[in-house]
Amino acid sequence: MNHLTIQSQVDAGLDGIVTYLFVDGQRLVDFKKRSLSVDLNALEQSVRHAGDFYIVTCICGYPSCGRIKQGIQVSHTQRGIGWIVHGFGTTKTFLFAPGEYRAEVYRGIRELKQLMARHDLDVAPEINKFIYGGKQAPQS
Repeated sequence: MNHLTIQSQVDAGLDGIVTYLFVDGQRLVDFKKRSLSVDLNALEQSVRHAGDFYIVTCICGYPSCGRIKQGIQVSHTQRGIGWIVHGFGTTKTFLFAPGEYRAEVYRGIRELKQLMARHDLDVAPEINKFIYGGKQAPQS
């Protein structure tokens, strides 16, 4: 089984909070080089549902802006929660223990909420701030 780690931190260069993903201690992608972050809402949805999720997205929130053409394919099987990751170099496959995966996703969301409570900063992508910061998204 693979091990997922979520880390949110203040990025001084962006003057904001950015979230990163690690699998087995290695960054899933080069987030800083491509100006990417994690959509925690998409990641949270992957706890309950299979499908394609834009878990990794541009810091602006639009996957296409970050040259992301396909979401992470998430499956739920008896063996665990699987990922197939395309578009970031070679295709990668991972398998996570469901209980550990769920716990880490919710721990990562709590970490982001704590950072937002301590710092009045922008959050990348902005959807994370609206969903987990208690603020309503602006009307288009």
